[in-house]
Amino acid sequence: MCSLLICADQHILLDGYDMPQSMIITIDVGSGKIVKTCSIWCSHNTFKLTDANIVRWIDAGNNVILPGLPHIYLNEPGCTEWEEFYTRTCAAALGGVMALVDMPFNSISPKITTAAGQCYAGIALSGMSIFPCVSAEDVKMAMAELDVSTAFRISERSSSPPCVTHHASGLDTRQSNTLSYVPRQKLELDTVSLIMSLWAMHPVLQCHIVHLSTSSALPVVATAKVHGLNLAAETSDNITAGWPQQTNRDLLWAAFQDGMINCVVSNHSPHIAELKQLDDGDIMSPAASCLLWAEGSKCRMTITDIRRWASMQTVQYVHLSHRKRSLKAGYDSNFIIWDLKAQVQVTKESLQFKNRLSPYEG
Repeated sequence: MCSLLICADQHILLDGYDMPQSMIITIDVGSGKIVKTCSIWCSHNTFKLTDANIVRWIDAGNNVILPGLPHIYLNEPGCTEWEEFYTRTCAAALGGVMALVDMPFNSISPKITTAAGQCYAGIALSGMSIFPCVSAEDVKMAMAELDVSTAFRISERSSSPPCVTHHASGLDTRQSNTLSYVPRQKLELDTVSLIMSLWAMHPVLQCHIVHLSTSSALPVVATAKVHGLNLAAETSDNITAGWPQQTNRDLLWAAFQDGMINCVVSNHSPHIAELKQLDDGDIMSPAASCLLWAEGSKCRMTITDIRRWASMQTVQYVHLSHRKRSLKAGYDSNFIIWDLKAQVQVTKESLQFKNRLSPYEG
């Protein structure tokens, strides 16, 4: 006999449905796979099962069930004072992130070995042993090399003018509106424009814009899509929920609705307390946190939108659609049981990442 976990709910998000449906999900604990689904709901007492030992029955009640979310980057050994596989995957699982798909950071043997036995979420690693700064010439060479390939990934920090770490003269870095003057936005726009101009010579490439944060780059993205270039753009939840310029945030949310931005991913900032500089209030230090649902619901975002932007389209870009994103037989049993109405106070004790600092604490 196999050991099963049975989950029953009347509010499950399924492929092809805009509204949650009733379903019973049967999971094989040994393989972690969904083995059967049934489009009904019933109580534990009326459910018939004769060929297995049920380990646990979960009645999700009026909570919503949706597929788990993917993304983030990790580095261990090295930088373990910032984060470790154990703490990061615990935090990810607590937040509903069931698969940590590494950006092209590194996938070396010591990292793979260290991950064994201490992960509470699935991981997928990629990249080389050294992660250098990228110049325009590097991008040209990469595009030429990948001209017959299917994917090319580029971030807003691919160009390397030395402006990101330099504050505008005379500005108070403790005020949120200072960010509107930071050269980051021009750097990002210049980088996206560079990629689009080079892309015209290599139109078969699939390009992915990582962590888009400035709405000024949206017209460039729109032009690329109008011309049929195979472009995907993402932003991160700390940008959509925490960016201090309301106009910029509103335009990014509108770009989601228009299909110009395809997905939203996590962008965990694992820095140690000294680097986050919370005591002196310097907002130019790299602290990132977010409450995607709380902020998105103000912009009429629905649970179906979250599933599409943060799960379905994300796993499509990392080629995991055959294993994740759907709650049906044969897929990984990665899902979240979510009480949409619950209000939770963030405490230091509830945080699972290593350096327990959050602007939402309290």
